[in-house]
Formats: sequence, structure tokens, C-alpha cells
Amino acid sequence: LQLILTERNLNFKDMFGDSLVLWNKLGNFDTIVDTRQWIYNILDKTIELIDNTEKDNYGRLIQEIKNIIDKNYAQISNIDQISEKLFISTSYAKSLFKKYTGITIYDYLLNKRMETAKQFLSDPSAKVYEAAEMVGYDSKPYFSKIFKRFYGKTPKEYQQSL
Repeated sequence: LQLILTERNLNFKDMFGDSLVLWNKLGNFDTIVDTRQWIYNILDKTIELIDNTEKDNYGRLIQEIKNIIDKNYAQISNIDQISEKLFISTSYAKSLFKKYTGITIYDYLLNKRMETAKQFLSDPSAKVYEAAEMVGYDSKPYFSKIFKRFYGKTPKEYQQSL
């Protein structure tokens, strides 16, 4: 327990208070059932704290990845560009993002691009090639293919359905 707390820059006293009080409390239990329940509660609190600390630390990193994508989605051509800005490896960024969001970085990027394109294409006078360029696609046919796979309609069909 002490090793885990030390790795996370925590200490026993901050979590549980004075160790002397803790040991006195442990000595005052009358039954083994009470002692087991007390130990269970201590371990449960420790696991909860460790999970929350981990989520907080990784949550900031996940948010930074999202911010980079949200601001630069049109210029990002590969995931390396994101991880380089954060000074972490691409594989680490990918696994962390997937673990804590349930989707891949690429899927998040694609969602951002497609949502932005959809909003742009809501204007009947908007051109498909402009939408493609705006969200980072050099090829209008490739953009249309991705858009159709994503929404079930080509960009033109989407505009006509509005």
C-alpha cells in the first residue's frame, strides 16, 4: 500500500490520518468481522483514491489531445502530430485515449471533421469541395466517400435532404 501511495505522490497520513490513531482503532475491535470490515473499508478507500488520481492525471492528457484536435483538425494528417505536441509516444497516446474515452484518437478526429463538414454543408450554397478542404481533405471524392460512410448519404444528398 505504501509503495502504491508513494508512486502517486500520496502518503498514508494524508489518506488515513495519524497512524497511531489508526492502530488504536484497530485494537479496539471486538470481533474478527469488525476488523475485516474495517480493513475492507481502508482498502476500498485506497482503491477509490488511486482510481480518482489516475483518472485526474490522465483526464488532463486526454483533454489536451481533444483540444489539439478541436483546434487543428484540418491540419492533422496523422496521430504522430498530436503526440509530438504533448511529448509522448503515439502508441501511449492511442492506448490512453482509447482506455479512457472508449474511442480511438482517429475516430475522435473523424467525428470532429464530419460534424464540422455537416454544419458547413447545412448552408445550401456551400460547395462540397469547400467543405472537404475546410476539414482537411485534399480529395473531394475521398471526402464524399468518408462522409457517406459516416452519415449514409453523400454530401450532396445530405444538402438536398435539408
